[in-house]
Parts: sequence; C-alpha cells; structure tokens
Amino acid sequence: MPGSKTNTMSRNEVLTAIRAILLENDFVWDGKHEDDRPATAEELGAVIASYRTKRGRPAGSGTKEQVAIRLD
Repeated sequence: MPGSKTNTMSRNEVLTAIRAILLENDFVWDGKHEDDRPATAEELGAVIASYRTKRGRPAGSGTKEQVAIRLD
C-alpha cells in the first residue's frame, strides 16, 4: 500500500534501537504538571473496569401490558 510505510528501518534495526535506550532515559514525573503524572494502579483498574461493562441495548423491564388506542 502506498503511504503505509512510516520509516525506512527494518525490524531488526528497530529492535536494536529500542534495546539501546538506557533505563535512566525512561520517563520520570517531575511533579510539576499534573497532566504528565502517570496513572496509579487504582486509576488504571477503574478504566479497565469501565470497559468491561455490558454494552448494547439495555434489558427491558420484563412486564408488558397491552394497550388499545382508538383515534378518529
């Protein structure tokens, strides 16, 4: 597909580059910007639980009553 390739690196070159990243260069929150704060385990659990809720049409009440309407 034209335009689907995002870089010219081979898979092995990408893996080598990833392995070369030092752990001290990993992200560490500086405590200044709340938007950059990593999520806690409780926050992640809440997000995961929200995706596990049942989707789709809600269940009906289970009780039905027949109604007749006569219009002119």
